[in-house]
Amino acid sequence: MRYVPPVLQTHLEGDTTTLSLCWRIERRDSIELFFTDHDCNIVVDGDAYVASKGLGPTGSEQSRDLSAGNFEIVTSLSEGGITEIDIRKGLFDLATVDAFLVNWKDPSEGKIYLARGWTVGQIEIRDLVASLEILSKSKRLDQDANQAYSPSCRATLGDARCGVDLEGSFPGTYRYDGEVEVVSESGRAFIDSATIDSGQMEVFTNGKLVWIYGDNAGVEVEVKKWSPDTGRFDLFDAMIYPIAVGDVFVVYWGCDKTAQTCRDRFDNILNFRGEPYIPGMDAILRFQSHETT
Repeated sequence: MRYVPPVLQTHLEGDTTTLSLCWRIERRDSIELFFTDHDCNIVVDGDAYVASKGLGPTGSEQSRDLSAGNFEIVTSLSEGGITEIDIRKGLFDLATVDAFLVNWKDPSEGKIYLARGWTVGQIEIRDLVASLEILSKSKRLDQDANQAYSPSCRATLGDARCGVDLEGSFPGTYRYDGEVEVVSESGRAFIDSATIDSGQMEVFTNGKLVWIYGDNAGVEVEVKKWSPDTGRFDLFDAMIYPIAVGDVFVVYWGCDKTAQTCRDRFDNILNFRGEPYIPGMDAILRFQSHETT
């Protein structure tokens, strides 16, 4: 049951209502954005909620039995609002969202909260339109608490479970500070010949690359493939802005999550979070086929 302020309840019981939906989004860097579906800006508690023609919710789900609720916000990407570059920087990852109804003629009558302290989940970008999945607090109860067995490592290279210190390593060990020398594909591939002759196989393949200087500064992307023979980097995702000669980046070694790589490349087999020697389904089925024959 949602709380409705008494004055606003009286307004709802009238013949006509003048309600508008407002959103407050707090990004990961603590910057707050305020939006409304009204055709004019609304000031609520001193904050100006900006009218946005391209912003609106789709369906919403919520129940009284603590089952996971959610809704989706669809918005046109625009400067001064939600931009693709900020999404790609991860600034909206796990951002918090408040959504409420107000009387736009008199916002002082109070709010009817539809969501409070919810978080941004998956984000999709298509044709300059972003869809933000908004997840309720009870959605956390939907997550698996136990880890499943797997032959590959469940840790992420560099996290607390892995223990490999990527950030604290000296340049040239687990990370490299580079500069674009040749652009192969303006949005997806480039060459830095200084990485040639590493003698370490394809150490940057599956690694993380962060742009430090250039139009894409602050954007993080995964390396799809790196060639130690040519110094070519192929990226999984095309960049928002064209990669340019002179763009500066830092790239970290990658990991294919196998026990062999953990042991031979990082000397970190004691922290390996996988079970490579437990028989899988193939072994079980092979045993059964032998029994039937």
